[in-house]
Amino acid sequence: MLSWVVKELNRVEPPAGAVAAAGTVAGRPGLFARIREGLADRRDPMFAGLGASGELSVARVRILLLCVLLAIQLVPGTAADIRLVTLPLNVVALIVAFLFHLVASRRPQPWLEGFASSAADVTLVSCSLAAFLLLDQPHTAVNNGTLFELYFLAIGCASLRYNPQACALTGLLAVAQYGTIVVYAAARWNLNDARYAPFKLGMFDWSTQGMRLILIGGAALVSALIVLRAQGLRQMSTTDLLSGAASRRAFDERLEAEASRARRNCRPLTVALIDVDNFKRVNDTRGHATGDAVLRAVAAIFLRALRPSDMVARFGGDEFALLLPETSAELVMDRLERLRAEVAAARIRPSGDRSGKPVQVTLSIGVANWPDDGPLMPLVLAAADARLYEAKRRGRDRIMGPAQHAGPREPNPPDAPHPSAPAPGAALPLTPRGPR
Repeated sequence: MLSWVVKELNRVEPPAGAVAAAGTVAGRPGLFARIREGLADRRDPMFAGLGASGELSVARVRILLLCVLLAIQLVPGTAADIRLVTLPLNVVALIVAFLFHLVASRRPQPWLEGFASSAADVTLVSCSLAAFLLLDQPHTAVNNGTLFELYFLAIGCASLRYNPQACALTGLLAVAQYGTIVVYAAARWNLNDARYAPFKLGMFDWSTQGMRLILIGGAALVSALIVLRAQGLRQMSTTDLLSGAASRRAFDERLEAEASRARRNCRPLTVALIDVDNFKRVNDTRGHATGDAVLRAVAAIFLRALRPSDMVARFGGDEFALLLPETSAELVMDRLERLRAEVAAARIRPSGDRSGKPVQVTLSIGVANWPDDGPLMPLVLAAADARLYEAKRRGRDRIMGPAQHAGPREPNPPDAPHPSAPAPGAALPLTPRGPR
């Protein structure tokens, strides 16, 4: 039975509708392989915003819980010795929680989203348990069910950061810290001595503590799997199944996020719109299967050559869009020229095509840059679209970019027109179009 489960977890499953660039069905790795890949690779940039909002939510919940705990400790009737240790700890934790919230609300940082905040949550629970060791109450430290369950709350919060590495770190740190508390308590005190009778929290035994450590590790594994599953569903909803590039929806979301970041940091942002020249002729003469293979091949060339921070999306039909953050116009033009030449020289041989003749296509590309082509992204897209039309008007198989290349500068105010921006009333379609 166990061998069957392991085999099922590792088997390769083809996702429905996913098509590889060569025309075959793309395989999906098994569960263990996906876990290793998710823990080893960097997080997709699309999840940065989700992780930032999740971190802010965790920061607010953390402050709320600490305020409730502080109020409970201030209620008359709390033992003085317990209050002497736990009250300063709670105050320090509350100060740290406010600092985390301040940083998360102003400018989210990757290290905060993933690791420092997760470590702080787990360490807070461990310090609360260790405080009872200082009070000479070892049974409360190792058998306290209420405080121990807070580990699972910390692990659950880690999943809101949409970072599987953070989930794994939270679980490993919780196992290490709680295991240290248990080992120290067992070595320092005779926990089953008669003086601790009637053992209101139960007698100490290693099997129970071992099961607790296993439960913490299992919770961390489930948390990481939830994040990986969410990433997989997100990727399915934001990926064009035919070409493997991002979808139009994903491009619009990423464009909005990158535009905000570019304005905040005063860094350039470049957009390129790409058309496959005479694509309708390919469909009419070689069939739609060949046309699909052309789109996959073009997308594969761009996906292979671009940086992880860049994005290539299928804008609609035979049109693609590129998003290149923090890249000057000069570098973009040089890189796109190399890619244009690579596509023009490629010999695309669709699988299943019996003619034996390779297909060659060319690209027309229009490039625009923020802030040089306008203070708002609709103006930048309009400029790229107009230059794409100009490239096709001049004979196709070429790149049209900004007439002048300016470095990063302070963005124009939203109500101030930019001299190089298209006229506000110009009829420049921005919706997906058919072949031109």
